[in-house]
Amino acid sequence: MIAWLLGGVLVGAGLFASFLFSAFQAFMQRGPLQWAHIAAALLTAAGISSLSLLSPLMALVSGALLLLAGLAVLVLEKGWNRLLALFQMAFALMLVLGLPFAV
Repeated sequence: MIAWLLGGVLVGAGLFASFLFSAFQAFMQRGPLQWAHIAAALLTAAGISSLSLLSPLMALVSGALLLLAGLAVLVLEKGWNRLLALFQMAFALMLVLGLPFAV
């Protein structure tokens, strides 16, 4: 039980860090990488909103699109910054699988 809780905290902290990084890079970058970060930031916010609204359909759509945006960031980004996109992709996969709503 404690391991699940700590795992959730780690994923949440990583997701928050990757959201902030994408929001910052949306203003700092130009070209396709900028658009990938804009999409990743907006879709991360939409995914979190779907949890607040208790909307599995919105979670499915935003998760699927976030998975694509995270993949674009993963391909276009350089260096260790790629790791932050993995947190967004893990969150997207959880949304697509419906894990937050599986009680």
